[in-house]
Amino acid sequence: TIYLFFPFAQRNEGLRERLGSYKVSVNITSFRELFVIYKKKSLQAYVSKVTINGLDRTKDDYVHNVLKDCIDITNVRDLVEKVKEVRETLLAIGAFKEVRAKIDVTPGTKYGYIVDFNCVEMRRIKGNVSTEMNQYEMVSKAEILLPNLQGRGESLGFDYAYSNSNNSKRNVGLNVKFQKPFLHRSIIGKYRPVTSLHLFDNTSKSYSNTYTNHTAGGSINLVFNTSHYVQHTLQYELSFRELAGINRQVPLFVRHHFGPRLASVVRYILKYDDRTDRIFPRTGTMLWTTLESSIFRKLGDIHYMSITSHLERNLPLFWNMSLQMTARGGFMRELSPEKPIPINSLFTMGGPYSLRGFEFGGVGPQIEGHSTGTHMFWATGLHLWTPLPYSSYFYKFARFFRTHAFINCGNVDSSLDTMRSAAGIGLAVALGQFARIELNFTRPIQMQKGDQAAKDVQFCLGLDFI
Repeated sequence: TIYLFFPFAQRNEGLRERLGSYKVSVNITSFRELFVIYKKKSLQAYVSKVTINGLDRTKDDYVHNVLKDCIDITNVRDLVEKVKEVRETLLAIGAFKEVRAKIDVTPGTKYGYIVDFNCVEMRRIKGNVSTEMNQYEMVSKAEILLPNLQGRGESLGFDYAYSNSNNSKRNVGLNVKFQKPFLHRSIIGKYRPVTSLHLFDNTSKSYSNTYTNHTAGGSINLVFNTSHYVQHTLQYELSFRELAGINRQVPLFVRHHFGPRLASVVRYILKYDDRTDRIFPRTGTMLWTTLESSIFRKLGDIHYMSITSHLERNLPLFWNMSLQMTARGGFMRELSPEKPIPINSLFTMGGPYSLRGFEFGGVGPQIEGHSTGTHMFWATGLHLWTPLPYSSYFYKFARFFRTHAFINCGNVDSSLDTMRSAAGIGLAVALGQFARIELNFTRPIQMQKGDQAAKDVQFCLGLDFI
């Protein structure tokens, strides 16, 4: 049995006669898209005509190379897969709000088919105002996007975030991003590369070390895929980074890192993700690795090289339960002994995102109750995810909630003798596919002198956890 993909399509008498007996079913979990199910494994087919409707601002040559993928087919199975792939590509270029695909038979032929795409373009301007909450404060965010500026997928976006906390009243971030996908280039179009220019002015706070980090600069990015699950990112960043104190009670060793610095950093990010869900996956693997280096020593005041990797594996169990295994590690070294790595670039360990049961930066060397940072770390986690009791009676509501029992282990060096560990139980709430809220009851099992254990209950909002 194979599945013929007909999103938003109606029953077609010509297809019915050619494919034989079939039935139409509705898949509720994928936006009620219609599938035609038939029992013939392979039918000869060729595409005699491909049409696309709804192009207003979008240029014809921009989508022409994408539509050519529908032509190189030999059977119905290939036709279905290519139509689905082309539809997903058209939705991903940032020019269309909706794409409907329809497959019909060519009159007077035995194996010919017609593929028709009906597109609805995005408006010339999009806006959004939202409020987000992190571990320390509430942030108001306003976004404006100008999609498909010149008809070839170009977009210009602005977003401004403002924080009104008790410590200070100032903007958290101002970002301007110009993005250009290259789908019309036949040489590199197969990898769907996307280039972008990003200008930013952000301010972040480290309450564990009582300093603020003001970063202003720009970056050039190149993103491309080598398969459906593998994504590569090349990035060059040139920015000014300035550290300052939140209050007057800043330790002297932190003050030594204060002042402006010029950072010239090259990054490479590799990501593999075949999970069934970003928030509560039952199966699949996710891996990302980030390589970062200040290779241009004459351009910049920060000289270091670092690597950070994260691995997540999910295994399904009985009764809708799942087992999740996670691991993360990082290592960095100085490239110039005369210029030590600033404290805001070092690794910190502890907190609900890394090692639960400890305060933010509460694991590792401490001076006057403040983390000094570390040049390496590793952490692992084992989670047993279960649905809410009686969730089958209120599935539409209960699917956003999961409970988990977990154990975390980690350290700031390679030794197992001084390993830290913690265990606990918690409740997680999914916020769409963007983030999740965790409320955990955690107790440290192993800790060392100087570590800062957290209170029994930890609350956090985020996406990447160990």
